[in-house]
Amino acid sequence: MPVNPDAVGEKGTPTKRSWKSKDALLYALGVGAGVDELAFTTENTKDTPQRVLPTMAVVIGMGGVPFDKIGTFNPAMLLHGAQKIEFFDEIPCEGEIETTGHIGRDELRKLLARYKVPRRVEFATDLPREDTGKIYKRKLRDAYWKDLETNI
Repeated sequence: MPVNPDAVGEKGTPTKRSWKSKDALLYALGVGAGVDELAFTTENTKDTPQRVLPTMAVVIGMGGVPFDKIGTFNPAMLLHGAQKIEFFDEIPCEGEIETTGHIGRDELRKLLARYKVPRRVEFATDLPREDTGKIYKRKLRDAYWKDLETNI
């Protein structure tokens, strides 16, 4: 089955994730933290308590996305439109969370000005490309404006 446009608005099942102190250390080292970020890369330095890089929230917050409802597609062609993480405090060195993913525009309506929220979601199986391989954006826009009286 190809991509299912009716999947917009679908929610996934809640997914629990947990992490330990070593996971936070490995993440920090994996993204290139070094001696200048000692609090993120060590757990036993005197007078330097361990901290977690805020960007780790992107990794531990993954899950619960209803990929089974999207259909079959090449994940390399997927456009990740938005993700929001709101911090009320630092991420603890050890913990557990539950996340639920969804496909849609509901959150965008709460976060963006009305004119910035997409009016429609379209799925394309093939994109026009220039000789260099870049996406030919003008051809994408031309198809959109084709049936309208004015184009901006």
